[in-house]
Amino acid sequence: MTTLLMMYAVIGAVSPKLEWRSGMMSRMFDMAVDGTTTYVATGPTGLQVLDTSNPAHPAPLGWYATRNALSVDVSGTTAYVADTEEGLLVLDVSTPSKPVLLGGEPAASGSYVRVSGSVAYVARVGTDSGVVAVDVSDTSSPSVLGAYTDPGYPSMITVEGTTVFSAVYSTVLVIDFSTPSAPALLSRFSGVAYCVEVANGLAYVGTMQGVDTYNVSSLAAPHRIASFRTPSAAYNIDIQVAGQIAYVVAQDEGLLSIDVDEATDPKLLGNVMIEDAKLVRVAGGATLVGTTTPSSVVVVDVANPVLLKVVGVFAPASGARKVHTVGDIAYVADQVKGLLVYNVSKGAEALVGSYVVDGAQAVYAVGTTVYLCGGRFYVLDATTPSLVTLLGASDEGSWAWDVQVVGTTAYLSLGCLTVLDVSRPSAIKLLGKSTCGQQHWAPRGLKVSGNTACVTSFQGSLAVIDVSTPSAPALLRSYSTNVSSWAVDVVGTIAFVGTDAGMEIINISSATTGHLATFPTSERVFDVQVEGTVAFLAVQQSGLQLVDVSHLSAPALMGEYPTGGPQGVFVQGNAAFLADVGLWVFALTAMAPTPPAPTLLVPVPGSTTVIKGVFGNADCGAFFADAILVDMLKDLFAELLLLEVAEVHPSYACGSVVYVVPVSGGVVPAHPKREMTRLLNEQPELSALLGTEFTVNVAKVGDAECELPGAKETIALTKEVCVALSCTKGYTLSQAHNKTSSVCKPNDGGDSNNKDYLYVVIPIVCIVACAIAATVAFIVYRRVTEQPPAKKTVDFYEE
Repeated sequence: MTTLLMMYAVIGAVSPKLEWRSGMMSRMFDMAVDGTTTYVATGPTGLQVLDTSNPAHPAPLGWYATRNALSVDVSGTTAYVADTEEGLLVLDVSTPSKPVLLGGEPAASGSYVRVSGSVAYVARVGTDSGVVAVDVSDTSSPSVLGAYTDPGYPSMITVEGTTVFSAVYSTVLVIDFSTPSAPALLSRFSGVAYCVEVANGLAYVGTMQGVDTYNVSSLAAPHRIASFRTPSAAYNIDIQVAGQIAYVVAQDEGLLSIDVDEATDPKLLGNVMIEDAKLVRVAGGATLVGTTTPSSVVVVDVANPVLLKVVGVFAPASGARKVHTVGDIAYVADQVKGLLVYNVSKGAEALVGSYVVDGAQAVYAVGTTVYLCGGRFYVLDATTPSLVTLLGASDEGSWAWDVQVVGTTAYLSLGCLTVLDVSRPSAIKLLGKSTCGQQHWAPRGLKVSGNTACVTSFQGSLAVIDVSTPSAPALLRSYSTNVSSWAVDVVGTIAFVGTDAGMEIINISSATTGHLATFPTSERVFDVQVEGTVAFLAVQQSGLQLVDVSHLSAPALMGEYPTGGPQGVFVQGNAAFLADVGLWVFALTAMAPTPPAPTLLVPVPGSTTVIKGVFGNADCGAFFADAILVDMLKDLFAELLLLEVAEVHPSYACGSVVYVVPVSGGVVPAHPKREMTRLLNEQPELSALLGTEFTVNVAKVGDAECELPGAKETIALTKEVCVALSCTKGYTLSQAHNKTSSVCKPNDGGDSNNKDYLYVVIPIVCIVACAIAATVAFIVYRRVTEQPPAKKTVDFYEE
């Protein structure tokens, strides 16, 4: 556990900031081409920028993170992105490798965008479906000019001057935007329209049967003049016209080149089969085709439209399952490409190596030795990341779902649990197996902690296994999760389990009352890692979620970042790594909340006392790393000081502020710091973790001020409150030299404040003495009559 992460746990919410991601596309929705640079809208994975200067080797060039980019258009050095969640985004792409946001218009959220002059036209769907015109003359402050609404579902638009052609599946709308604030419908044509392309005074409309050509010289009365039928149904059809050639893609037909020189008689020239073709864009002598499964960009040489030839493919990693990081190297298990090795040092992020295996599912690294689960269990040497070599392999670990290595022992979630001796990678040996009962025939997540291994199952259970003897792993107990469980992390005796319905928190030391809480999610939790008091979740479709687990009974969302479909998460230092259609790297930045001001400090029932605790060492390296300390602190106040905790709020420094309220009949102790020290000394295990520095902070109640022992600031108080809280017997309140604060001075026998002191303190001391005596008697009685627990609560967090 790193210092930084534990600071997040104490300070409050954490905002994951996307720093880098590998070249990838979860899905392909739209493309725009500018010379040798291609811009791809990839939905939740944002805007991807590709370098296609070398057609044989298109390569990732840059990216810009958006929440759901569905369309992109480029004009000069400016890119316009239609995002359904963020609206219209205007980006400076003068440096394509690093797009920069110039401005945006949230009111123009949509699924398609095309730009003409200084106006961007955005197709949007929903209750206000139609086309929105946005003034982008000032790229830093785009604004809506007007909108045309229609109940149809616009799939795409094309623009000629101030005329917008909108394909809405059932027809094509021709809309006049010459007066943007009052657009007018000119006509409708075509029975079915999946896409529309306008060139040379003609409109080419994609239908399920192929391409229909319309004469639109009269915008008020377009009429069909020709039809071209594809051999099979034209699903996902798209059209791009260059000169007298129309390039058409259809899902089952690949790329077709059609001669449209004679508008009334289109003729097929050439065809090249490209599976699941969806988009087509023409750039000089090459045509770019976007595919859907997997999402990729195919470069086709169209110099000879009769002999179309595929010359290059950009097919990014699309099957990332797990990630494990050591230092500046991240290892990703990708089901499609095997092991991918990334340099993740800031500013030098890049794919630097790989090793091809069949169906890579999980990865674990120790130094430069990498353990990979796939069609076999592989041990690899990554000393030179660009040249990964095989050290050994075994069929004993074939198709394991997860892996963890401790020393020279590898634990695999296979047949529930399989244990291998990897001391000699060239001669891997089976040590033992545990079937864990019939309910664990499909194991998923795995975590080994000390002599215990936890394994989750597709059937909906968590198995706890004794691995103190690796050759004879033995099932200790199991818990039902009701739904399929996919991942697990363990801290002490608490298991955090990712399931189809969220995250289950289970005390694995209890055979009867294991379930502590559930953190529900809308989708499946594929992976879990806990650092400090933060659980990092890879949530299907939702992305990366950060959950505060400082209170085990009440986990709460504290930060998130939406992505496509994450499968694995790994946290190291101040970064989180997500396996999701490639590798995502997040910087974790803490957002310190503004603590509420302490309000009242009067030593009577019903008032509020603020006690600040200093936890752990001076540099915060270990303070408050364990969530259960909050609950222990609550118990300490409630049982021994007759106070109940009203609220716990994090502070900015090495400590946490606890707000406590006296219970009915209870009082604030005369000397909280001294009382706390005494109580902590009685519980050395708690004292060792918390430290013994406690002070009292209070707000202004009267016109006097009291500088409390150990406090870092002067707090305003009445004389009575100051004396009752901070002055020991034989001391009274005196004015300080600066005459703006008061301190406790030794009695000189003549201070008139002594009478005030007696009136206030004696009743309080009597009440405190009675309360403490009753409490001590009760505790002694309880300790004598009850057997102590087999294991103290604090042991839960001992490594």
